[in-house]
Amino acid sequence: MLLNMRRPLLFAALIYAVGVLLGEMWPQSPFILLIIVVTAALACVGCWWVVGVTGALGTHRANLFAQSAGLGALLGARMKLGFGIAFLVFAGWANHAFHTATLSPVDLRRLIKDEAEIITLRGRMVDTPVQRITRRESGSIERLLLMVDTEAIWCDDQWQVAHGRVMVVTTNRLDVGYYAGRHIDVDGVIARPSGPRAPGLFDYRQYLIRRGIHFELRTDEFTQWSLLDTNTPPSRPLVDRFRQWSTNNLALGLPEQDEALELLWAMSLGWRTALTGEVKEPFMRSGTMHLFAISGVHIGMVGAILIGLLRVLRISRHRVGWAVIPLLWFYTAATGWQPSAVRATIMISVILIGWSLRRPADLLNSVGAAAFIILLWDPQQIFQASFQLSFTVVFGLALILPPLMDCLHPWISTDPMLPRALWSWWRRAAMTLAYWLVNALAVSLTAWLVSAPLIATYFNLFTPAALIANVPVVACGMLALMSCFGSLLCGSWLAPITGLFNHAAWFFMKCMMTISEWVTTLPGAFHYVREPNTFFFVMYYIVLFGLGTGLLLQRNIRWWAVGGFAVSAIFGITQWQTDRQTMRLNLMPGTPAIFQEDFTSQSSLLVDTGDVRSIESKVIPILRTRGVDWLNAIVLTHSSKHQVAGLTNLVKVMPPKLVNRSHAKIRSTKYSRAIDELLTARPNLERRVSVGDRIGAWEVLHPVRGEDQSRNIDN
Repeated sequence: MLLNMRRPLLFAALIYAVGVLLGEMWPQSPFILLIIVVTAALACVGCWWVVGVTGALGTHRANLFAQSAGLGALLGARMKLGFGIAFLVFAGWANHAFHTATLSPVDLRRLIKDEAEIITLRGRMVDTPVQRITRRESGSIERLLLMVDTEAIWCDDQWQVAHGRVMVVTTNRLDVGYYAGRHIDVDGVIARPSGPRAPGLFDYRQYLIRRGIHFELRTDEFTQWSLLDTNTPPSRPLVDRFRQWSTNNLALGLPEQDEALELLWAMSLGWRTALTGEVKEPFMRSGTMHLFAISGVHIGMVGAILIGLLRVLRISRHRVGWAVIPLLWFYTAATGWQPSAVRATIMISVILIGWSLRRPADLLNSVGAAAFIILLWDPQQIFQASFQLSFTVVFGLALILPPLMDCLHPWISTDPMLPRALWSWWRRAAMTLAYWLVNALAVSLTAWLVSAPLIATYFNLFTPAALIANVPVVACGMLALMSCFGSLLCGSWLAPITGLFNHAAWFFMKCMMTISEWVTTLPGAFHYVREPNTFFFVMYYIVLFGLGTGLLLQRNIRWWAVGGFAVSAIFGITQWQTDRQTMRLNLMPGTPAIFQEDFTSQSSLLVDTGDVRSIESKVIPILRTRGVDWLNAIVLTHSSKHQVAGLTNLVKVMPPKLVNRSHAKIRSTKYSRAIDELLTARPNLERRVSVGDRIGAWEVLHPVRGEDQSRNIDN
């Protein structure tokens, strides 16, 4: 069974997670929940005592008294299990409540109103400012982000004690004196973070709330920044010094700071500035973006490299584990204590402790232990995409991968009667390569199947290309990481060898970039999809894990599974047909654009495009959340800049089959230039319409053929 006493930590983690989810759905007073937790704990201890006493009495008495004692012990054991489950559920519920409730009277959520206010904030910098670059055709936007733990705010002409973490966003150029641990004063406009621009888009407010940040302070060029601890400043954090030294070291011998070098910094050091939209897009579409997050796969690769290196040096297994764990934690600290890195390091540390102690390996129990520790530390982690992806993939690998490999290995098995010692060298090499490829493909297939619904939910992407790209890209990533570590070990004292390692890392990164870009050009490599509904989500994982583990194929469950699948299929097909017969109009906020979805005729129609900024920040992201890869038709109703200036930018990303516009003359320079550029590239794209013509289900009402007004707006 999946949950039994051999996996107590997995059972505890799942029950505790249920409590956290209940806390999200039904918030309650944390103090009431704490009383319930203490009561359940005392009851559990009492039941444990009863079980022990009755068990001891039953061994010293005979006949009826012994039977009564045995019955009491059984009842006590069941009550102990029940109270234990209640304790875990309410412990998760209470922990969630303490992390989310407003308890302090000087909490910023009590002091700051819902409207934006101008304040001066005093506090301690949690991290060193991080640069973020947003590149668009309309221009690049550079910002600095830093978190500040508030100590006081200047409001209503007085300083007031306040507590709460604030995200400060600034366009100012701060000098090197601003780093984590410094105490600062900064003024600006404080407000709640902005929510999603439209349903389905990234919810920045919820993202910050999950990190314990409820306010954002925005500054401008007139903002006053000041350091308060100039007399006794704290030392610069190890993270900053290590990252500065590492970035310089990884650039030794390379001719310039190009995109490949910046991606090496991102992959090995967690330097996020390089991961702009157009740079990471090929990796997103090829399903290989996970290599640039310091997460489970990344920490696993680092751990494998360190273990392999130490084992080559003939260090014992016991010592290897205890040497690798602190090195992994040092690496996690040096890359900035990113939540995904901390989470992955906890998971790998739990597994390595068991491996070093030569304890029987049980990956599911180790995963449960890691999840339990993480949720005790921060229950909000369970709502983050990286947490769900990491643990779901590892859970899937533990359950589905072994039976899948058992099915694949017979395909490459050899004659069992022929000893391996009699194989020729080329046969041994071929079989080793075959086993490696089959295992790598099995891992890639399992991870892709398990993560596909979550990726569709959070990124609106379906990436079959990941099946092809993951194996070579992960192999190149492993070699690039090994080269980076070789460079860091050699440092500046062995500059020639460091340069060789850097060139090797740069080469493997270029291979990763080339493979990812090539894979996305294959037919059907990726598709933008709508977020799957709850019914599909639940049924997918029931079928996947049920078939993958063979649970649904057991004789006493098989026919129930067939019946349930048939009912679910009928319900799903009915829901799908209803969805196909529904026409939807999506009004895009802040833009004149309207998008029509008509699944019956497989036609998609966009009415107007908006300006360049609207195309980049709203129209294209919203279309992708609706699962749009290409447009059937575009209708241009006006010739003003506000209505159609972003047409050429849209066509580059989502080329339409047809552009419909009025027969009247164009008197807007911007509109005329856009149309001319478009028709030069694609002469058969334009269609002129007038009164009486039809565009899909729509009928044109204006202007009349032959009528041409002097003002654009009248046409």
